[in-house]
Order: sequence, then C-alpha cells, then structure tokens
Amino acid sequence: MAQPLQAVPPSPAAIRSKGFWIAAVFGCLGIGVVLLLAGSLVIGLLAGLSGDSGHPPPAPPAAASASPADPAEADDFVYDSPNGLHTIAPNRIVAEGVQVTLAGIWREDQRSVTLRLGADGRYELGIGGGASGGRTKYDIVASSSSERGTWTLQGQTLTLSPEGTASTGMAEGKVNSGKGNADPPRAWAVAGVTIEYTPHGSETPRQRPGLRVTGPLPSWHYPPGDMNWVLRRAW
Repeated sequence: MAQPLQAVPPSPAAIRSKGFWIAAVFGCLGIGVVLLLAGSLVIGLLAGLSGDSGHPPPAPPAAASASPADPAEADDFVYDSPNGLHTIAPNRIVAEGVQVTLAGIWREDQRSVTLRLGADGRYELGIGGGASGGRTKYDIVASSSSERGTWTLQGQTLTLSPEGTASTGMAEGKVNSGKGNADPPRAWAVAGVTIEYTPHGSETPRQRPGLRVTGPLPSWHYPPGDMNWVLRRAW
C-alpha cells in the first residue's frame, strides 16, 4: 500500500544552509546600497567643484588688451569755443634755420592753408577762401581750392609738381565745384623754425616745429603774387 505523503521537517543542516543564502543575498543588497550612496556623494562633490551639475562651467571673461593704442595728441594750437569761435594760440618764432622733418601736415591757420607732404613723395595743398555767414543758408559765402601732385626737396628748395586742381564755392544757397588745369612746377624756398605758443587756458608756453615758405602762390589763389608764410606742424 502506498504510504501517504507526510510533511517531513527540514534537517538542522538544511536550515543552516538556507539561512546562509538569505544572509548572503541581504548582505549583497546592503553593500550595493552603500556603494550607490557613496557614488552619489562623490558625484555631488564633483558637481559642486565644477560649478553646476549638468551644465558646463562658465567661460572666463575675456582679458583686456595689455597695451591699448594711445590716442593722438590733441592739437592745442587752436581752440574752438562753445560759441563757435576759432581762436589761434598766441605764438612767436623763437628760432630760425633749425632742422625739421618735412614730411607731415603743415598749417597756416589765419589763411586756412593746409599742406600735406606725404612720405611717398605726394602732396596736397588746400587753401580756404573768405567766408561770411548770416541768418539763412542764402547768406553764407565760402570757397576753397586745392591741388595735388608730387614733391621733391633739393637742399632748401621744395618743388611742387601739380597734377590737377579743384575748387568748391557756396553762394546764394548753391554749391558749385569744378576742376582746373595744373600749374607748371613751382619752387619754394623753405627753412625750419621753432614756434613758441601758449595753449588756451594754460600759462606754460610750448614749442613745435614750423616751416617758413617763400615763393610764388598758385595761379588759382586770390590775390596773386608771392608769399612769405610760416606754417606750423599740425598733430
């Protein structure tokens, strides 16, 4: 006869074996949790050091230029007042026959003359004519003329070889401009001078190079004739 099935109690050895595996499983889970927490802590610390987790650290600000370009020195030989007056600094010649560098910009402020002598051997001569103003643009009368060409220096003689002239005038509210034929080469005697002047608002005199120019005026200049002008270095 078949024996009925009976519930056989586990042996003490089986109980100990089962308890061992349960403890091993929970031990592994505990170690995993500890490692997970430790990893999270390390990631948090690294994120704190980098600035913000999930976002790249901000870029450092751009460094300022260590050697910015120096602005050009202001031309204190003339003063433009708030009311529009153009005032030339009191000046006088304190030395003649001094050595000066010819290439550069030279001005005669009372006659509105500007002579640009380029280091490449080219020049531009501009002379502003008389100007008067009124209440409206129809009362304004002004004119200016200029020429361009090449220049050379032999000893104390500056030779200008014009290539063309241009003029502009305003009268009765209208502006007229035109071009003219070039003059033949023009020879000027030049000599370096030293100009002493006192800038506006200052009591301390300053000095700058000057150029005495003697010779014939351009044919388009009015009135015609010869000149003996002193031009000052402009900067």
